[in-house]
Amino acid sequence: MERIRELFQNAQDSMVWSCLDGSMGKSVYLNDSAQITLGDFCFLAGKPNREILKTIEVPIITPDDEAWQQLIEEEFPDAKRALRYATKKEYSPNIEKLRKLASALSEGYHIERIDESNISLLCEDWSRDFISLFENEEDYLKRGRGFIAIHRGKPVSGASSYSVYRGGIEIEVDTKPEHRRKGLAAACSARLILSCLADGLLPCWDAQNLMSLSLAEKLGYVFSHAYPVWVR
Repeated sequence: MERIRELFQNAQDSMVWSCLDGSMGKSVYLNDSAQITLGDFCFLAGKPNREILKTIEVPIITPDDEAWQQLIEEEFPDAKRALRYATKKEYSPNIEKLRKLASALSEGYHIERIDESNISLLCEDWSRDFISLFENEEDYLKRGRGFIAIHRGKPVSGASSYSVYRGGIEIEVDTKPEHRRKGLAAACSARLILSCLADGLLPCWDAQNLMSLSLAEKLGYVFSHAYPVWVR
C-alpha cells in the first residue's frame, strides 16, 4: 500500500483519498502501476500497464497522464471520452449565502436530514447513489450524511456523501426530473455543506458536467480545471 500511496501522492480527488486512508474503495498494484476503484470510478497512476487495465470492472476511467490515455483507447476502443470539472479544495464559502440558499424552498417542499426514518425511501434510480457505496443503511447512518427535499411524503431531490474520507466527503447531488429548476438541489447541497463545515469536514465537489459546475460555483466553489475520463 505504501507504493500505491507514493504513486498517488499528488492526487487531488477525494475518492482517491478515501482509498488511501482505508475509508472506502479498493486498490491494485502491479509492476509499478496502480489502480484505485471506488463506486463507478477507477483511477490510474504509475507506469502504464495493459494488464492492470484488464482488471477494471467499473465504467469511468480516470488516467494519470497521456500515456495512460493512449493505452486506454487501445484497450477500450468503444469507450467515450468525456470531460469532468474539478473544483479547488481550498473552499471558503459565504456562509450567509449558503444559509439563504438552504432556506429558499418553494411551497410544498421541506428538507429533512437522511436518518433512520427516511433512508429506506432512497431506493429509486435517481437517489440510489446517495447511499450505495456504504455497506448498508447502518454504515451510512454512522459514517455518511445527507439531506433530501420532501414533496408529498416522498424524496424528490437531495445531496449526500457519495463517498467519505477521514477529512470530509465527496458530494453527490440529484433531483427527479419533474422537480428540477426549483432550487432544490442548491438548498439540499447548502444544508449538507453547512453541516460538514460545522463539523470541521471538507465537502468536496467534482462536477460531472457544466451544469453541475455552475451549481458548485453558486455554492462558493472555485473552478480548478477540466480533465478527461473514459466512459465504457
